[in-house]
Amino acid sequence: MYPIQDSANIVLIFICYPFFKSLYTYNFNTYICYMNIKKANSAYNTHKIP
Repeated sequence: MYPIQDSANIVLIFICYPFFKSLYTYNFNTYICYMNIKKANSAYNTHKIP
């Protein structure tokens, strides 16, 4: 189950990566991406089969 979660995180990071190239909004976008990854992880864990 863990490799699926890791690949999901990698996909989210790649989706967010273009925003990282802008130094002006770097910190703000990093925070948004971090929160999105946390939400994705919690949703994944909530719907995970025990």
